[in-house]
Amino acid sequence: MKTQSKKQHFFFFQLFVFFYPAFATFFIPFFLHGIYFKTDIVQNILLGILLFIFSNLFLSGKKISVLFLLFFIYLFSLIEIFYLITFRSYLTSSSLFIFFESNISEITSFTKGYFSITFCLIATGFIFLYSFFAILLYKNIIYFPNVNFKKRTNIVFKIIIFFGFILLIIPPLNKSFFPMVMLEAIQDYKLQMISYNNQKFNKTSDYFKNVTLKKDSISETYVLVIGESTTRNHMGLYNYYRNTTPLLHSISNELIVYNNVISPNTHTLTSLEKVLTLGTTDNLDLKYKGNLLQLFNQAGFTTYWISNQKPTGIWDNFITGIANSAHKVSFFNISDDKSPFDEIVLKTYKKVLKENKSKKLIVIHLMGSHLTYKDRYPNEYNWFKNQPKTKFDKEDAFKIINDYDNSVLYQDYIWFSIIQSLKNENHKSAALCLSDHGEEVYESIDFFGHTETKGTKSMYEIPFLLWLSDKKKDEKNNLVFDVNRRYCSEDLIYSMADLAGIHFTSFYSEKSILNANYLSSK
Repeated sequence: MKTQSKKQHFFFFQLFVFFYPAFATFFIPFFLHGIYFKTDIVQNILLGILLFIFSNLFLSGKKISVLFLLFFIYLFSLIEIFYLITFRSYLTSSSLFIFFESNISEITSFTKGYFSITFCLIATGFIFLYSFFAILLYKNIIYFPNVNFKKRTNIVFKIIIFFGFILLIIPPLNKSFFPMVMLEAIQDYKLQMISYNNQKFNKTSDYFKNVTLKKDSISETYVLVIGESTTRNHMGLYNYYRNTTPLLHSISNELIVYNNVISPNTHTLTSLEKVLTLGTTDNLDLKYKGNLLQLFNQAGFTTYWISNQKPTGIWDNFITGIANSAHKVSFFNISDDKSPFDEIVLKTYKKVLKENKSKKLIVIHLMGSHLTYKDRYPNEYNWFKNQPKTKFDKEDAFKIINDYDNSVLYQDYIWFSIIQSLKNENHKSAALCLSDHGEEVYESIDFFGHTETKGTKSMYEIPFLLWLSDKKKDEKNNLVFDVNRRYCSEDLIYSMADLAGIHFTSFYSEKSILNANYLSSK
């Protein structure tokens, strides 16, 4: 009787080990405000049942196979739990796609930024349970098969396993089954890279036909500044209660400050693949047809790409491919060490301004306010230390908000310096400053960062500032400067073309925020 009771106890322990990931993902939403149950819970429970039966039927005496199988169950579950705790939403193929486009530095910053004691405790529980199970298995205290199936019963359970796995790989459960989510993300990534690799290094595009430029004898320079993770809601220039933009304020009478501009997405890749190309939310495939640099190349401009972002992701980076359409490319953030501060781009930028080229487009891609915020500015910009205004009354939120506001203060210096250097050249010129996307920093939800699965206004609302030189202002054109126009930055290529006086066959004037024919569709 004691042997039978002992065997029964270990049977229930084995059940618990296989169902522990399902239990964890089932109960975690209870402790996270705003999370609701989805098919992930059903999928996790079904997976636990199937793998427990599978182990008893087919893995008798195969200890390594059992532990190998259990390792991946626990690993996948921990990834899902990490995403649940961090973003208060469930993992998707889009989330993994963004991971593929990240680099080691970004992943390190992400890990530092979202370090969680809660997740560490949960992960410790997983490791302890797995290790304890492995010890008992190797000491033959527990073993497989633990259930004596009869031959007829074996057939029934094999059928259950077969149809159970069919359920996991078809809708709706496949949308939360980690191997299927991973496979979908990899397939999407490979398909996009195949299409992209066919033309990513071209300097011109066949799509741009009959490209014309208003001719004059005056040298002209256009600068596009792309910030990172900067929401306008934390900029003093946009009436934030802290003066995080004192330098831009000092030249506010020279700036055209647009009030209603949003980004198409909340991640760098998914946003800039539209902002810098012909691609749109409605027709993403157009991103392969042409990009901003190719258009300016064909209009007779010398194009430059100056970046403080990493040039590559884990496999490749679509934005780097766009950058290589420029005539001259400079990347400064090329080591695995801490990213340099954005002022590193200024020296090269000033040299480019001095180059004897009559028509120039300079794109400057900054680290901006990218996670981890405190790593984005030098110590002399650590101004904001007092308790900030927020409805989330906790020390972690206060620290993050202060770090973020200090990073915006430093960006104020960078953007101001770029404009001031351009102004000193006394050319016909213009500078357009915007961010790839915004950032949530404990404003509407208890969260900092950006995510497609739980987007907030601050993740989409971006600054959009235009500076014009006196010679550009004196130019005869039909540009309209209405700062209250609603606009999505995915149509930037048409606005930049209008700004520089470039026209081509497929130019849509209604998509340019500077055009009299502009139509707001957002």
